[in-house]
Parts: sequence; C-alpha cells; structure tokens
Amino acid sequence: MTSTASASLWILDQNSEIILGGELTVIDYLLTVRTDQFGGLTYGDTVTVDGVSYKAETQPQRFDDGAFCRVPLVKADPDPAIDYILDGGAAVAAGTIYDGGGA
Repeated sequence: MTSTASASLWILDQNSEIILGGELTVIDYLLTVRTDQFGGLTYGDTVTVDGVSYKAETQPQRFDDGAFCRVPLVKADPDPAIDYILDGGAAVAAGTIYDGGGA
C-alpha cells in the first residue's frame, strides 16, 4: 500500500536523541493521521509526506477515541551521507546523524 499524506491532515513528529556521549544523533519519525484514511497501513507500506518517502515500522496505533492513529516511520531511502557506522561501539564521525528511525 502506498499513501500520500499531503492530501490529508497529518502531523509528522521528528524527535531526536543524542546518544553515545554526544557522538550520534538518532531521529525517530512518528506520523499522526486520521484512522479512516491510514488505519490500513501495515509494516513496510510506503507513505509520502511533503515529497519524502517513509516506510511504516508497525501497524497504526489508535489513541483516544480511535479517530486518529500514530504510525512509527523510517525513511524509505535514507541518505547514505548521513547514515552512521559504528566502530567498536563509538561513532566513526562525531556529530553523524542516523536518519533511520531509532536506535
């Protein structure tokens, strides 16, 4: 299933966390959308938000009265220039950003 969030009401949270003693920044993506439009997403389905493609990490998680749901996402095609490489438990380059949806 492929969906486009630009045609709907949505909120894309991009929460970041600094880990490994400040060596690495991890970004988690969480899409909040209407359940009647996106409740059928499953793992691996693609969603496009503002021209950027993401994949669903899990099925949508309904909250409150169920009218809206949250979908954890990862970038479908992460930029290798900002991907991370670990070497013995430490990031190879300080300040590297891992744009892949969680640690």
